[in-house]
Amino acid sequence: MNSKAEAEQNYWTASAQSFKWQVKSRTVQVSDKDITEIPLGFQPFGISSRGDMILITDFFAPAVCMNRVTVDGNTLRFEVAWIHGAWNGITRCRGGFPDMDYPSGANRCVTAFFAPDGTSVCIGRIHRDFFLLSPEDNAQWRLKTRISLPECTDFPLVHSATLNQYGNLLLTVESDAAMNKWRLASYLWHEGHDLAAHSPKFELADLRDISRFHYGIAYLYGGPVTVSSSHSVRGENATSPGIYVGGKLTVSGIIGSGICVLPNGAALVAAYEQEEEEAHKGNPGKLIYVPPALLQYE
Repeated sequence: MNSKAEAEQNYWTASAQSFKWQVKSRTVQVSDKDITEIPLGFQPFGISSRGDMILITDFFAPAVCMNRVTVDGNTLRFEVAWIHGAWNGITRCRGGFPDMDYPSGANRCVTAFFAPDGTSVCIGRIHRDFFLLSPEDNAQWRLKTRISLPECTDFPLVHSATLNQYGNLLLTVESDAAMNKWRLASYLWHEGHDLAAHSPKFELADLRDISRFHYGIAYLYGGPVTVSSSHSVRGENATSPGIYVGGKLTVSGIIGSGICVLPNGAALVAAYEQEEEEAHKGNPGKLIYVPPALLQYE
């Protein structure tokens, strides 16, 4: 065994020893009148939902946290599984990503959403490419293929992405390379449901300008939902912190990096807390539960 392969095997062996002690479920008491903060042991970035299934990206690992979420009154329950790596036919890719040549020198998991088949997962670093991971019978994941949005040199960065409930419309938050211009984009997802055999064809369906550093994408009242990040509430062009529905501030005071909607009509916000103006480089990451009452459902 060569040194690289041996080092890789040692990493996965050591990781397995750590992962096996993690519990598989969590119960949290939440308020039906106010937000509830849920601390995490990692820094989340993106979050997306499909029914009661929630995907949360572990930005630095990189990894994806899969959750089946149920809400019973004031009890929020998470059944948790993790995607820490995926086979590519030759070796096991950490986080599911192929190796990269990039200034940061490391992969970062920014986006994750379910593919149209409802079981495969698409993950993204920040560019206009996603990597399809499919589950296998042995509880492993396999890196099947790369899928790409239409090329757009003016908006090369994709900060958030999710597929609608019908599996035919991909919703994204995009920006230019300098992160000065931001937009919401909708792409019709044509064909390619067998993604490993036939890549989908994307057709641009809608574009909307949004404020800088507004992340996340979901829908309420038929309008797109975003959440302001810590970067968006600073500087000359600062926006008010909160959740925005159709560009209108709906729930004030919330800062996050992603948002999704739960089956009960509540929202779950992912809050990336690294380097948030603290001497020791920020705070632990967290989720923020926003009850339906605050989203004006009642």
